[in-house]
Amino acid sequence: MDLAAAKDAHWPLGEKAGMVSGAQLGCVRRAMSSPVVTPRQRQAARDYAHAHPATLQADLQILEAGAARVLGQAMVWGAEGKTTQPLAGATAAEARAVAAFVLEPRYADLRRATGVAQMLGASTQSSQAIQGGRGVAQGLLVHHLTDAFLSCHIPVKLLY
Repeated sequence: MDLAAAKDAHWPLGEKAGMVSGAQLGCVRRAMSSPVVTPRQRQAARDYAHAHPATLQADLQILEAGAARVLGQAMVWGAEGKTTQPLAGATAAEARAVAAFVLEPRYADLRRATGVAQMLGASTQSSQAIQGGRGVAQGLLVHHLTDAFLSCHIPVKLLY
């Protein structure tokens, strides 16, 4: 997010930045910065670990097997506006980890906790879900954007 913000003075609103005041744009940019988002993400991870002790080890294994790296790369590429397919650079083991994470019912709670379930919507087609890096980045950021909009008094309808 910080990289995208550094490259685009209108990030995260893009062409809609003109629809808000400079103070609101500054507020949402601060609310979407690493110093604000990272502690929220860490707390969410702690909450997930506390709520899912029985599956935590398996959840961590699938993420460490490549699902986290590939999805993270998709987010970076999406934020940079690249249309490259993240699975093209994945090893076979990483591609299997992503497919398992996206498709297997046992990872449903983990998908919800990471925001991937919301990004996938009703689709469970891993190739469709992962290949659009911009969609991955946007899907995973919607929760943080919504919180930022609310705290900065920006109508949430601008997200859509």
